[in-house]
Amino acid sequence: MAELDPARPYWPGSPYSGHPGLPPNDPARGTVHIWDVWNREDYTHYATYTPRFVAEFGFQGPPAHTTLREAVSGELAPDAPLVLHHQKAHEGNAKLLRGLGGHLPAPETYDDWHYLTQLNQARAVAFGVERFRSLAPYCAGTIVWQLNDCWPVTSWSAVDGRGRRKPLWYALRRVYADRLLSVQDDTVAVVNDGPEPWTGELELLRLALDGEPLAKETITVEVAPRSVARFPLPDPVAVPADPSAELLSVRLDGHRALRFFAEDTRVAFPAAAYDTEVTPAEGGGLDLTVTARTLLRDLALFPDRLDPASSVDDMLLTLLPGESVTLHVTGSPDPAALVGRPVLRCVND
Repeated sequence: MAELDPARPYWPGSPYSGHPGLPPNDPARGTVHIWDVWNREDYTHYATYTPRFVAEFGFQGPPAHTTLREAVSGELAPDAPLVLHHQKAHEGNAKLLRGLGGHLPAPETYDDWHYLTQLNQARAVAFGVERFRSLAPYCAGTIVWQLNDCWPVTSWSAVDGRGRRKPLWYALRRVYADRLLSVQDDTVAVVNDGPEPWTGELELLRLALDGEPLAKETITVEVAPRSVARFPLPDPVAVPADPSAELLSVRLDGHRALRFFAEDTRVAFPAAAYDTEVTPAEGGGLDLTVTARTLLRDLALFPDRLDPASSVDDMLLTLLPGESVTLHVTGSPDPAALVGRPVLRCVND
């Protein structure tokens, strides 16, 4: 490169800190790879990093149920021999369970294990992306390992080896949107990667789990294009009276972020209650409308369990009491089976 195009900057690899004599994985310089989280640390450890560019990081989750079922002829269980055969990371399944930590309950069945470890993968990577995007422009970007896979295994991918989207895929679409609200410690990061200013009234609500407002603050914001602004959380909304029974809602211009004051294992969730309606969709497939009668934490739908060709357009949605969402489902799954476990799941079901 120096001989043929001497004016062209050349970066010889990743991780790299800009000079052969420097530590290659220095977060203060160049590109870094972060793997201590998957291998040893809780995913909240991402918050200890203030990197310049994260060129590789990730967290594992199993493939879609149907993908695993197609690949495994025997028992489906986390420790079943053929399931373990499709896990190539060193102590991978043990790391999956360790990674649940205090965030999510210990799974009691294969179906629990499948949902909770997929959910934890999505939460872990989304936590990192939100952290690093909130540091812009000091942190100039992230590359997630990995988008897709080439075989039907438990891995770091967002799309499994059969092309089926894991919950991580939906989480990545959300946290990589041009506009993002993210609660970072005692601030709200308003991330605007769009070409226009983002202006409006930032609404901050401290809510009871039944949706009752306990405190409200508003902040007038104007965030320039391609920039991030951080706004301190006022004490009335930042400090809960009971962390196990309250949450924070942040809204701006149709965007919303919800943050709980305690880990899910310590939140006094009500038993999930909701109404469902399944109707034929214009153009084919089905529309499933879920109306929450209680809070529903990280609602997910797995229609491939009923029809291997079926998929859904969104998931990992937290609904407050009275809120509704309509999910579009392709394929021809059984409408009656679509609205119950293990196809329709949430943390507090």
